[in-house]
Amino acid sequence: MDSLIQESRKLTEAKQYEGALNLLGLAKNKAQEAFDQEHPLLASCLHNYGRVYQFIGKLSESEHHYLQAKAIRE
Repeated sequence: MDSLIQESRKLTEAKQYEGALNLLGLAKNKAQEAFDQEHPLLASCLHNYGRVYQFIGKLSESEHHYLQAKAIRE
């Protein structure tokens, strides 16, 4: 999962947002299957979703994912 998240960050930096979101979806699904809903890897997926949505200007979706990640980390 970590490698999927890292690869999604590279795609985000290359402005390949759709590919980044696809990889994050895979990582999120794997994290949800393998761990509970409070696991740090799930928070990392959600944070990175927020990051991608921020870059593409979908600020309400970005905020939603950032807040979900924050809730897990607290």
